Amino acid sequence: MTRAIALLGCFLAAAAAAAAAPAQALTVTGRVLDAGGTPLANSQLWVTVCGRTTATMTQVRSDAEGRVAFAPDVRHLLPDETARLEIRTGEHRGGARVPVGVVRLRGDRRDALDLQDLRLVLPPPLLRGRVVDGGGRPVPGVLVAAPWSVQASSEFAAPGHRATTDAEGRFVLYELDPEPLPLRLSVFGSGWLLEAPVDAMPGDEQVELRVVAPGSIVLQLRDPHPAADLLWWQLRTGRGEAQRVAIPQRGVARFENLAPGRYDLTLLLVDREVARFDGVEVKVGAPCDLPALGDVPWRTAVRLVDVRLCDSAGAPLRGRVQLVGGGKGGVPRAAECDAAGDATAPFVAGLRLVAEFPGLCRREVLPGAGRIKVRLHARARLRLRLPDGIALPDGVQIHCDTEWTALGLQSPPVQWRGGNPVFVEPDSDGGFTLRFEMRDELGGRRLLWKQDVGLPEEGAPDEVLVTIDAEAAAEAAAIAAALRGR
Repeated sequence: MTRAIALLGCFLAAAAAAAAAPAQALTVTGRVLDAGGTPLANSQLWVTVCGRTTATMTQVRSDAEGRVAFAPDVRHLLPDETARLEIRTGEHRGGARVPVGVVRLRGDRRDALDLQDLRLVLPPPLLRGRVVDGGGRPVPGVLVAAPWSVQASSEFAAPGHRATTDAEGRFVLYELDPEPLPLRLSVFGSGWLLEAPVDAMPGDEQVELRVVAPGSIVLQLRDPHPAADLLWWQLRTGRGEAQRVAIPQRGVARFENLAPGRYDLTLLLVDREVARFDGVEVKVGAPCDLPALGDVPWRTAVRLVDVRLCDSAGAPLRGRVQLVGGGKGGVPRAAECDAAGDATAPFVAGLRLVAEFPGLCRREVLPGAGRIKVRLHARARLRLRLPDGIALPDGVQIHCDTEWTALGLQSPPVQWRGGNPVFVEPDSDGGFTLRFEMRDELGGRRLLWKQDVGLPEEGAPDEVLVTIDAEAAAEAAAIAAALRGR
């Protein structure tokens, strides 16, 4: 009954979506003129549709009379939003000031839009300002940008206001038809950072951006070892904000372009804390010189485990040893084996080490004394057989959930192909779960069927009877039909 209700819900949702979906695309026609009223004949034009959160761009060409006809991509627009259609004579990139014409349209409009005679003119100034350093001196050559409005309800996606400061540190941002919303200004490159966030309104004439030279933190691990590069550093402000990550290279990790202030630093192995430094001060334009950071004694907390991988016949495998944490956070890491099958993996309490090689079963490595030899054997190859009278459409994905799936070690799914035999190869020599899924017309995953499969220790079967029922097969057929009709 539960499956029948879910299936009915699927049909009702699909019907509602079909009823709400527009029956036709938006078509745009009209004539494009320059600022003096002369048709822009045989001209390459850039068309941008700006919505609340996204924008799409395409190119069109006018005919000998300056007329255009095109169907812009408006699928990203929400039905209740007011979007903006921009037509420019050049690509709007890097702050280029080019003639532009603007037309507003509703997100749910899907009929013929006649631009009539649309004049493209150079946009007037949006706002003006100046960039200075901590001493009030002008800073030339700084890229200033107002990527988006401060307000989440901003009418349009990133408009891309950009300009580079002149010799006196001055800049002008241009845009036609601005919205009366505050803009969050940023600076990029040139070795400068904003001292504090700056919000400006369209029409402002004297915006001042005060910049400072960034600082840095350099961290070096004592007694460097190749395995040390599998650790990683996490940096955040004293308020727990602005997380950043740095991976050591030959034992050295760097955080560059840091604003002055205090930061907390944590050395981790996957998701396990190894060392911690709180309240590290970064000063303007200077590297951090805290003595404790120059020589981190990581060996006192991390154990090195030597592993040798080989196949069932004893031949070396150039596989790897995965470092798996206890949660979903952290940075996944793996120690790669050399040609002799040897690897050195860092280890701390709470981690698990899992040896793997393509096509062979995974196996956990238990840390011990000396070099640990791990043998990996071939995976079982199982043919899936459906019950008589049951058929599945192409597009069904089959997952083999084993003991490793809960640790985030998942093998790629197998695609069902009705006309060909379908095989699965579980990455464990124990029992596993077959999981049949399919993506619906909205991109969501739909679970069709789950089935536990047990394998005996010896003489594993080469065929599995899938006990999927007719209701699940009908649900898969309905999803496939909806996808074909999309």
